[in-house]
Amino acid sequence: MIAKVYGHDENDGYVLQFVWYCFAIFNSINSNSWYNLILILDKETVVFNAVVTKHGHFERNTPVHIIYDQVLYDTHNAYSNQTGAFTAPIDGLYVFTWTTLVEAKKIMNTELLVNRIRTGLGSCDNEGNNGYENCSNTIPVLLKAGDEVSIRSTTGNYIYGSTWSSFKGWRT
Repeated sequence: MIAKVYGHDENDGYVLQFVWYCFAIFNSINSNSWYNLILILDKETVVFNAVVTKHGHFERNTPVHIIYDQVLYDTHNAYSNQTGAFTAPIDGLYVFTWTTLVEAKKIMNTELLVNRIRTGLGSCDNEGNNGYENCSNTIPVLLKAGDEVSIRSTTGNYIYGSTWSSFKGWRT
C-alpha cells in the first residue's frame, strides 16, 4: 500500500497531490492499477467510469437512454451497464461528466437525468462538418442515496463507440 488518506490535517493539499501523483503513475503503468489506488481511499469514495463499445444508430428525434456497456471501474457497483443508470449509494455532492464522439454529418445532443428529470444538457451537433466531433459536459449534483442518474439523447442519430464515448461520476 502506497498511502492512506483518512482524516484531515494541515497537509491535506499535499496528501491529495500525492494521491493524484500515484494515480498518474499507476495509470501510466497499467490501466487496471487505478483500482489499487481507489482501495487506498476511504469507504465513502464513490467513483465509476463506463464507456460505449459499439457504435449506436438511432432515430433522430426519438429520445434514447444511452447504455455505456463496458464498466471500466465502479467502487460500489452503482452503475448498471444493463439500464445505463447510476444509483447513488450514499448522500452527497456528485460530479458527473459525459463525452460523446460523433462522425461527420451526425448529431447526438444529450441530457443528464436525475430521477428522470433533466438536470443538464450536452450538445454534439456535427451535421454541418466533414470530420469527427468530440463533445463533453460536466454537472455537479446533490444526491440522496437511491437517486438515479442517466444520460438520454434529446436529438440524436449516432454515437461513436470503441470506448470513445463515456459516462463518469464521483462523490466529492
